[in-house]
Amino acid sequence: MAAFGLGTALQNTGVSAVIADFFETIGEASGAYLYLLLIFHVTAMLSWLVGSTPAIILLYNSVSLIDTIHGVGPPQALLALMLGAVCAMATPVGFATNLMVQGIAGYKFSDFVALGATTTVVVGLVSCAIILTMDENSALPERALRGDPPTSEQVV
Repeated sequence: MAAFGLGTALQNTGVSAVIADFFETIGEASGAYLYLLLIFHVTAMLSWLVGSTPAIILLYNSVSLIDTIHGVGPPQALLALMLGAVCAMATPVGFATNLMVQGIAGYKFSDFVALGATTTVVVGLVSCAIILTMDENSALPERALRGDPPTSEQVV
């Protein structure tokens, strides 16, 4: 819950805009695929340290500020952000289940790094390739693009 306050602070102080400028500069210098990979892997690495929910909260405002770059719009960039955040497999800190099995199974921190980092790279390469094949307007449901909250029937 503390990440919500930090996310708001980043937005109010302009740090989100600085991060967005960084993503935008790198994205314009590289291609669409490398731009999505950058967002994916920066989010994944942040989620390795603080978990997936805080990673999304901290980077959401930055990514949503960026206009279309090389045909990649905000919905596609946000999809890369979400997928990167759930790839918190490289450390025991990323997921609660990682911490639970670490002690019981006798895993070391390096075990998570070796397998989790490799898996994250592969998932990132495949995910970003799939995201590029999507139409900008089909990356998220129309309701989400308009900002409409879900109805009670959609939640169930």
